[in-house]
Amino acid sequence: MRAYPRRWAPVAAAATLTAGVPAAAVPAGGVPAAALPGAGGPAAADDVVFPTSEMTGLSAVSGVVTRDGAALPGADVLAVAYPAGDALDLPEGRAVGTLVAGAASTDRLGRFSVNIDPAALPAPYTSERGQLNLEVAISDGDREVRWMTTAVRSSHARPIGGTPARCGAAVGRSCDPGDPGDPVYVVSGAGGSERLVVVVPTAEGRPVVPVWSTASSEAAGVSVPRQLRVDLGADPTAADANDDPAAWVSAPAGEEVTPEGEAGGRTPPGPPSPPPSRPSSAPPEPTSTPSRPASTSTRPTSAPSRPLSVPSPPPPAPSRPFGAAAAREIGRALVTPRAPAFPAIAAALKDGAVTAAQISAGRLAAARRSPGPCIPRVVKRHNGREETYMGVYAWPGALATVTQANGADHTLSTGAARAGGRWSSNGSLTLSVRAGDSHTASRVADAWAIGTVNYGVLANGCDGRRNLVPLSLGDPIKRFARAYHPSLKAQCITLYGHSSVWDKDQARNVVIGGGVSVAGFTASAQSGYDVRSKLSFRPTKLTRLCGNRGAGVWLSSIVEAHKG
Repeated sequence: MRAYPRRWAPVAAAATLTAGVPAAAVPAGGVPAAALPGAGGPAAADDVVFPTSEMTGLSAVSGVVTRDGAALPGADVLAVAYPAGDALDLPEGRAVGTLVAGAASTDRLGRFSVNIDPAALPAPYTSERGQLNLEVAISDGDREVRWMTTAVRSSHARPIGGTPARCGAAVGRSCDPGDPGDPVYVVSGAGGSERLVVVVPTAEGRPVVPVWSTASSEAAGVSVPRQLRVDLGADPTAADANDDPAAWVSAPAGEEVTPEGEAGGRTPPGPPSPPPSRPSSAPPEPTSTPSRPASTSTRPTSAPSRPLSVPSPPPPAPSRPFGAAAAREIGRALVTPRAPAFPAIAAALKDGAVTAAQISAGRLAAARRSPGPCIPRVVKRHNGREETYMGVYAWPGALATVTQANGADHTLSTGAARAGGRWSSNGSLTLSVRAGDSHTASRVADAWAIGTVNYGVLANGCDGRRNLVPLSLGDPIKRFARAYHPSLKAQCITLYGHSSVWDKDQARNVVIGGGVSVAGFTASAQSGYDVRSKLSFRPTKLTRLCGNRGAGVWLSSIVEAHKG
């Protein structure tokens, strides 16, 4: 926290915390007795400085904070952990136990890194796959914005560090890396297909191997923790430095279609089975309509083809990028009430209950400190909302199999309530397909893959602040809807008839900007590509398979198959 004056709200007593009160011990009323006003304990202090940190191997989220474009030193950052995995899938009325997992202040260039040691986290706050859900609060004492994110355990051992990108090989490591928000390092994805930025340097440029990453970075073939750009000026904004909403795409959908290979059963839990053998002749492209009302559909089922006398409906419009204007609107940040956890953690630092060394080492979560008396609660669930997350662009000579296996990641937008019932985007959380919900659908062409997701409205018990967050995934392949077939020419390969199956199981998929509609909020959705979330093309005729990147079809974010 800053050493110069700030105007904290008078919440000292209400923000008093007691060490050793785990979030899981919060009673049904939502407030542990030790956190109630008047329960005693040290008064909150606002003259204690949170430690600053360069990027380290334990950095779960890093970023740069500005005010109207100028670097903002001394801003404070808290990372509050939410339950992960099945522990987040709570019923209506249940309190959501949260835990302060990390803290930091910004340096002279407005940069920060929040370190979190995975070993310090209690079980409810990491999933079986090591996912960590965080709400990051960033405050300068006058304005505060919050951002939700999921940190995942990294799987790539490539180090990050060295000479800042701006400085060049001939300039020493003490070089000023540039204006706030300029990339310090640029990290190439697999095959050089993408360039991800890191906005905070490591100590003296020494390389570090990240423990934390994001699902999106992992799909790109590199481990990079979340990198935020936040402005606390007159028009506050918050954005992920490696996810430009201008590049999100729309998903105009046509009529429902039924994959010819869909039998209505689930793939057994475990690794996905290889696609079944196909006849040598190419089947016609599926153009059937659902055999039962969409309102009761839980699984695509076989249906007769449309009679020739009935004209086919026109194809849907092609996907379009969201563009700069939409990106600016998405990036606008909601200013929220000041979190009582800020002065509370400052008080704990002043009294020695928490030490700066403990924070710097990423061990703050081990203190089991609640963010204060304002416990969020699930006040409304929105179950079974459709999620459009993947375009399947095939043709009758090379139909595709869609795999959503145990552990397939889906990253979905979160929202913060604005006045008038509107929602503002404030980050995303990553959920995974559960073992019992694994599903594979075969012989798909020109369709959007649509699953379901369960959202919840979380209400803060003190200030009424509301967040809209994804709680769990439902059926990962509920149905398919007709999609426009794009024509891609960046790079193509030839698949010969009856050759082996070609798997699209690498690189980041595009973000579907309107992937989910829930409670008046339009959320983005993204899944794949990896071995758990993939497309498999089985050619029966000569086929051209093309991508949208010159780095190769395997590394493209969109692929399409057409007659060779």
